[in-house]
Amino acid sequence: MASEREHEEVAGGMLGRVAAKVKQAAGRVLDDEDLEREGQLQDAAVDAERQAEEEVAEAQHERVRAELEEERAETEAAKADVEAERERIEREKQIQADRERAEQAAERRAAEADRIDPDTGPEDQRSA
Repeated sequence: MASEREHEEVAGGMLGRVAAKVKQAAGRVLDDEDLEREGQLQDAAVDAERQAEEEVAEAQHERVRAELEEERAETEAAKADVEAERERIEREKQIQADRERAEQAAERRAAEADRIDPDTGPEDQRSA
């Protein structure tokens, strides 16, 4: 006697489709409406199972697509964060370089002013 699990396996797939067609044909030949109807129901069950499998596969595909899209968005956000940080560091470097140039220019002007002080004159500077 077939177990319930074996019956489930026969009910679906290609073997289930063949069994359904055999039952339908046997029911017509033997004029057994119940057997023919059982074949039709099994055929419909095979179609429903195939449809359900396709829907599960499509749902899995959509889930994977959504996960990939989410990962892409996260990657783009991380990329934007890295780019913003790089730009911030470059701005800080530029500010530091500008500050150093301004300090050097101020030091040169101060040195030039010390060398040629209009109040004391160049000779007072040498004797000091």
